[in-house]
Amino acid sequence: DNTVCRDVDNDGCDDCSSGTDDPAADGTDTDGDGLCDLGDLDDDNDTWSDTDEAACGTDPLSAASVPSDNDNDGSCDAVDPDDDNDGVADGDDSAPFDNTVCRDADNDGCDDCSSGTDDPAADGTDTDGDGLCDLGDLDDDNDTWSDTDEVACGTDPLSAASVPSDNDADGSCDAVDPDDDNDGVADGDDSAPFDNTICRDVDNDGCDDCSSGTDDPAADGTDTDSDGLCDLGDLDDDNDTWSDTDEVACGTDPLSAASVPGDNDNDGTCDGVDPDDDNDGVADGDDSAPFDNTICRDVDNDGCDDCSGGTDDPAADGTDTDGDGLCDLGDPDDDNDGILDDCDIDLNPGPDCNNNGALDQCDLDAGTAFDCNGNQIPDSCDIANGTASDNDGNGVPDICELTQFLRGDANGDGVVNIADPVFMLAYLFSNGIDASCADTIDANDDGGRDISDPVQVLDLLFGSTTELPAPWLNCGIDPTPDALSCDVYSACP
Repeated sequence: DNTVCRDVDNDGCDDCSSGTDDPAADGTDTDGDGLCDLGDLDDDNDTWSDTDEAACGTDPLSAASVPSDNDNDGSCDAVDPDDDNDGVADGDDSAPFDNTVCRDADNDGCDDCSSGTDDPAADGTDTDGDGLCDLGDLDDDNDTWSDTDEVACGTDPLSAASVPSDNDADGSCDAVDPDDDNDGVADGDDSAPFDNTICRDVDNDGCDDCSSGTDDPAADGTDTDSDGLCDLGDLDDDNDTWSDTDEVACGTDPLSAASVPGDNDNDGTCDGVDPDDDNDGVADGDDSAPFDNTICRDVDNDGCDDCSGGTDDPAADGTDTDGDGLCDLGDPDDDNDGILDDCDIDLNPGPDCNNNGALDQCDLDAGTAFDCNGNQIPDSCDIANGTASDNDGNGVPDICELTQFLRGDANGDGVVNIADPVFMLAYLFSNGIDASCADTIDANDDGGRDISDPVQVLDLLFGSTTELPAPWLNCGIDPTPDALSCDVYSACP
């Protein structure tokens, strides 16, 4: 074993503990003091012996783990019978870590340890009943003023009702404070020594030098806009370009740059007092839109606003494309071609498959064209373009005349269930009646009717098939061209 050999230096650690013979490093040395822990009385070098740390419950191998010793008597609190060294055992001590508090054995209202040690006979008067006898109490009446300050200020240090006055709350009572309002001006020179916003006017600018709260002649009055003029002599206190007088008249705040009068037409007169806010020549009371100079009224009843040009001018109040006396804005047919503007492809480019000058959608909305297949194209255009057939020439696409049905519903009762493959098998092999809609028997949509069709339905009902070819869940026509037809199917509309 290369970690065990001998102990030549007799330090209690094997010289080979490191793996080779090395008496100088023959064991763990936690604190690096040259002594292996086995022979080191203080393994972590924290001044507490390993024995004491074990007794005190701290880690002898960690310098960060140190026993607490409140009274610094070398005996840790865990084993020290009197942790604050006030002469009262911890078990009897109401504050075992404070040597000025322990108990009141003589019931005189003062702690027997108020002097720092247990001494009931000299624990002193306690005027304010705070547990400290007056001898050791810096504030005998507990009024937050020290006894020394109260004597200097002329109040009674033994009466909480007798408190020094301190106008500026700076901790120095008025009786000894040379500047009672802390405005920077001595009381003798201060016109209001208890008001820090009033003192004097050294620069004779009409504003008190202390108006800011301290003596500052350069900023001796509220200067809302910071332009160097105190508000008292400033015509525009918030520097928003509107005079204080105008702002009062307009109902805005002359002390807030964010509060600015509205002036819609920028004529320098706020809307609150301007008789024509949009400057269109029509008084606000007669103006249907007093803040829009392109809208006001229609005196000549031509359907166009008299102010459409920006000012009140009934003779030039809008373009009249067809010269019919109605301006375009009020004319439903601007070019007088018989097609309303909303539908006129000259004004609203869009599909016009029948070339009648009107949008297809307008023809459909007006009922002058039809769209039976719902593709937004008039049926007549579908037929003319060849996108829909009309074999009977009746103007209705053939697809719209086909009967709707549900595939697999051979008996025509509106549902696909076990009765349907039974019906199919009877038709195919037992001379059963035929379905009124042949397509319903073609369950696999292969264009024929044979044994594979009832098998398809049975697989849907009881096997792995999850759906039939359309139409199945909802009524519809056969999407696959074939020789089968559907003459009658009453279960669909």
